[in-house]
Amino acid sequence: MTTASKIGYGSILSAGDGASPENFTRIAEVRKVGEFGSERGLIDMTNLDSPDTFMEYLLAMKDGVELPVEVNFLPSNATQSPSTGLINDHNTGVARNFTLELPGSFGTFSFTALVRAWKANVAPNEGLIATFTLKLTGAIEYAP
Repeated sequence: MTTASKIGYGSILSAGDGASPENFTRIAEVRKVGEFGSERGLIDMTNLDSPDTFMEYLLAMKDGVELPVEVNFLPSNATQSPSTGLINDHNTGVARNFTLELPGSFGTFSFTALVRAWKANVAPNEGLIATFTLKLTGAIEYAP
């Protein structure tokens, strides 16, 4: 049987402008979007009557993951720059809406995130690369 899966090539990460209706601009030269989704912590509810000396847990509230986004570093590009882009979002602490469009008919994820960190990598015989760490906040929506 042949797989129905696709490669990630052609995926598009875009940032919203906060307008109504909102306009989305593709983030320049994204190389890789890391693991995406949400997770839930555990709340220890073990008590003196827990059966058979086993720990007991409840699932905590859902929490969006920290999403690493690797880009070719273009600090003068409007989507990355300190005046209008992801670096500015980090400096000002603004929460922004994003979309992640997957290739083919795999659909689009929509979410809100904070730019928790950005880091640039500089080496003599490598391209200039930056990684922006987006902390998802709130629900993740999916549209097929």
